[in-house]
Amino acid sequence: MPCLQSLIIRRCRKLDNLPDELWSLTALRQVQVQGPNRALSLALRNLEMKDGCKLMIED
Repeated sequence: MPCLQSLIIRRCRKLDNLPDELWSLTALRQVQVQGPNRALSLALRNLEMKDGCKLMIED
């Protein structure tokens, strides 16, 4: 997945975290998470994003 630029995750209620390796993808520009559970929402809100990558969380 070295060319992955955008990722959308929808209503994955059992997903508590995203793999750390995801954030090392240099082409990644946008991650959108829709309807995360509380644990994932808190984990994502505490992340420091790398330059050029936008994180959108829609509760």
